[in-house]
Amino acid sequence: MHLDSTLQLMAMHVHNAHTDGDAMILHTGDVFFNGRYPFIDLNSGGTIDGTIKAVNSALFIVNKDTKIIPGHGEVANGDDLMRYRDLLMTIRERVKNAKDSGKTLEQVQSMGLTKEWDKAQGQGKTKPRDMVESVYNSLD
Repeated sequence: MHLDSTLQLMAMHVHNAHTDGDAMILHTGDVFFNGRYPFIDLNSGGTIDGTIKAVNSALFIVNKDTKIIPGHGEVANGDDLMRYRDLLMTIRERVKNAKDSGKTLEQVQSMGLTKEWDKAQGQGKTKPRDMVESVYNSLD
């Protein structure tokens, strides 16, 4: 949709990110928590894989000039969103490897898999243990 000759509005539906009915319109909603760990609402259909997929969809349409309004945190840009996606992918991989090796949730939570981000990202509603739990419980 074109708002005028210089502004364009894009909307896209994303599956199983924060919930199973998310959409993004420049404002990412709760798919992007800038500067903190996300809340992935497992009870409403949210998953780590859906969140990563949604962020990748947003990265496909942004450029260096795009201002991104996250669901939580300061206005961001494409580099911020890419760092967030990379953080999510790294945590997912670490938790999956630990889970696949037979570790329980409690064991995985005690492994310090998010330690390099905890001070910066773990100050919001989702604490480091909660982040690991959400990822662990949303993996197949």
